[in-house]
Amino acid sequence: MSGAGAPRILTFATIGLVAALLGGAIGCGNALAPAPGASAGCADGTAILTVGDGTLMRVCGCQEADGTVALPENAITCTVAAGTTVVFLYRGTSIPMQILSVGTPEFQSSAPSLPTSTVQLKAHPVTFDAVGTYEFEDRFTPNLTGQIVVL
Repeated sequence: MSGAGAPRILTFATIGLVAALLGGAIGCGNALAPAPGASAGCADGTAILTVGDGTLMRVCGCQEADGTVALPENAITCTVAAGTTVVFLYRGTSIPMQILSVGTPEFQSSAPSLPTSTVQLKAHPVTFDAVGTYEFEDRFTPNLTGQIVVL
């Protein structure tokens, strides 16, 4: 997908920056909350959602309440301003995870995060420049869904 207003995928340097901003919250394990001592909020223009073993959680940066956990059958919403980078942090340890964009408008889906792989995907950042509602699902957990609402 390309063109003006299309969501942009960010580089590994940006993933490193997000990790630094969180003070190491990307560590191993299945903890869904930021690591002890990590910043309570996101940097301006950033929102973070964790993807755990069968869960989604708003960490920070969404207009909705931080710390809200969604299980299958309960979609999660993250409302952000245009130009915000939403980072999907993969925190699960037991089952594969993959965020897939569904519907229109769309964004770049992530590669799979496979717990048994020697090289695990830890984060999938996407910058949402165009106004719209972007729906997504976890490929490996039925009915684990959400939406990014861009104002």
